Amino acid sequence: MGRKRIGVILSEAESYYQERLLKGVMTKAFQLDYDVLIFTSFVKESFLKAVSVGEMQIYDAINYDKLDGVTVLADTLKMPGLFDKICRDIDEKCHVPVVFIDGSYKDYESIYTRDEIPFMQLTEHLIEVHGCRKILFLSGPLETATTRERLEGYKRALEKHGIEYDQDFVCFDGGFWYDKAAEVANNIIYGRRKKPDAIVCCGDYMAIGVVHEYQKNGLSVPEDMIVAGYDAIDEAIHCVPAITSCSPPIFETGVNAVMTIEARIKGVEPQGLIEDGGKVEIGASCGCHEDYSYTKRDLLSSQNKMNYHDFLDSSMTDIMACSKDPDDLMARIQYFLYLIIGQKRYYLCLNEDCLGEHEIVGEISAVPKEYTENMVLYIRNVDGKSRTLHNPFELKEIFPDLDEERESPCAFFITPVHFIDRCYGYAILSYGDEIKTIDITYRNWTNHVSNALESMRIQNSIANLAVRDAMTGVYSRIGIEKNIQFVIDRMSDPKNKAFIAVCDLDCLKKINDNFGHNCGDIAIKAIADAVLASTKNHEICARVGGDEFVVIGCNDYNDNYPERFSARVNDRLRVYNRFAGNEFEVSVSIGGICKHITDIHELEDMFTQADKIMYASKLERHKNRK
Repeated sequence: MGRKRIGVILSEAESYYQERLLKGVMTKAFQLDYDVLIFTSFVKESFLKAVSVGEMQIYDAINYDKLDGVTVLADTLKMPGLFDKICRDIDEKCHVPVVFIDGSYKDYESIYTRDEIPFMQLTEHLIEVHGCRKILFLSGPLETATTRERLEGYKRALEKHGIEYDQDFVCFDGGFWYDKAAEVANNIIYGRRKKPDAIVCCGDYMAIGVVHEYQKNGLSVPEDMIVAGYDAIDEAIHCVPAITSCSPPIFETGVNAVMTIEARIKGVEPQGLIEDGGKVEIGASCGCHEDYSYTKRDLLSSQNKMNYHDFLDSSMTDIMACSKDPDDLMARIQYFLYLIIGQKRYYLCLNEDCLGEHEIVGEISAVPKEYTENMVLYIRNVDGKSRTLHNPFELKEIFPDLDEERESPCAFFITPVHFIDRCYGYAILSYGDEIKTIDITYRNWTNHVSNALESMRIQNSIANLAVRDAMTGVYSRIGIEKNIQFVIDRMSDPKNKAFIAVCDLDCLKKINDNFGHNCGDIAIKAIADAVLASTKNHEICARVGGDEFVVIGCNDYNDNYPERFSARVNDRLRVYNRFAGNEFEVSVSIGGICKHITDIHELEDMFTQADKIMYASKLERHKNRK
């Protein structure tokens, strides 16, 4: 039996809260010998709706049948409609234990980060170290679970130190954001609200808003007001003065989520969940000497900063923009994997035909906004061994190596690859069994890859102007000349036979005369689509006349291949005619021939023979219609 897998659904995995929680998930999952599949967008919110569309595509790559348990970081799914989409998918597709973290949905199990004790400890710091007795509790609405739990911690600290709970020093108007908290601070400064000894905020954004409002009015923190926040976010340590805050027990929440999923998989109640955790982080906003391990923590991660500078100096965008073709681009992407420090595996999975292979610049077509049923693995990099591939696989597999046996558990970060709202595919990155998350370098690195793919698509669609027919997208006569070498090369194999089919639209003049030339164009495109979709084995499909198409190939065909090819085309046209809703029927006459040849010039004779067979077929069909 294979290793079990936990799926994690979230947004913006590189942010502080998500990073800490994921490390808790990975730590416990690896202890239990579970793999972790992390489905994450790069942004939590975007002002551009089209970018949100592109980011949200990644959640369509989730195959719940491949997972043994699922955890959802509910509070991170902020893009419009995203949380509802995930909940619908879980209702309809998921049949394994699900745990929602810091949020809830229906009767599914929920786990919340336990804030009561850490907030009590933060409040006690103001009481015990700074002698504060009148402490304003500033939060958002009381209806939120976050507010209620942190308020209980505040009350416990007051009770423990014999301080009476005073409703005048409890405020729910902070809105969890800068501006609302600043309004409360302004009311205190100008005497419209009773002045406390200190303000303890339920979130760092509110604490920063309070500090800035005091400074804007010519006052200082902590001299004129002691301020503390909660969550220990990066903005808090960059504030001047750095905000005294508290790191919630986020890591422990991740551990508890995995323990709960494991228990539900086994059909038992969770045991031994972590009840405590969290840490008061000392900045300067309370009057203490700041703890540099907290306030300078971003400087301590010097490896990440050096890595990001290497990325900025790499000229990655310029070098990838010089790619001659898709394979050249894939080679350059693989070269730049050195910038992703610690990566053990990388896979680039793209939609079929997403690089402009059959697209012509200027033609109006729908922007693809979903994954194709069959994906293509272009890059497989495992333990430093990298290959460019063109391996098709089904979307439901997620990626081809998922089910392989590995010595130790791994975490896989599955992220979107898109250009604004144009869906290209997704990438999978793994650091193996190292407890590590993706960072801003990988986020921007992937953005460069997406831009390079868009550039390649446009480059190919421009090149196709010369080799492809503008109306139908199949090759033109020039396209045949540029691609015929593949057929010639295969002629040297005695097992192979050359194949030519000539396909001619029936009754084009009648369609034009009775329904208009626009309908004639529709019929021509329908024939092109049916013929192209019926090709196999790298056969060349080209438009060589107004309503005439030719297919050329060389492979180890059976003698009846022309008949089978013709049957495939006609089957597709029958389906088209049934559902297209046209006032006319689209049909085609086909002549095909398949035989051994050794000289390219023999193709001309084959074309003549196939053309005669096609005309004989057309005459026969004409008689039958009469």
